[in-house]
Amino acid sequence: MLFWISLGSWFASYGLMGWINSGGDANKERFGGPGVRYIGFRAVQTVAAVLLCVPTAILPVFIVIGSTVTGKPRRFVTIAKTRPGAVPDVPERQVPCP
Repeated sequence: MLFWISLGSWFASYGLMGWINSGGDANKERFGGPGVRYIGFRAVQTVAAVLLCVPTAILPVFIVIGSTVTGKPRRFVTIAKTRPGAVPDVPERQVPCP
């Protein structure tokens, strides 16, 4: 019984997040104030949040497995943002600790 309560709570929390995040002044203005279209939009966003909660929970498992299989990170090359010598060398300001 406790499993079903916790599972329902988990889905409900994602649904509540979808409902809360789909509201707001920007969406009210987009749909012309609170009306049927606005409530429908929020309902669709709530259902989408509930449906996406399982993939959201499972995806990190694949990321951890993939990073374990690939092993240690390989060498990483940084790309210079400016040409060498384009910016004059300015000494960094050093502030003594109190």
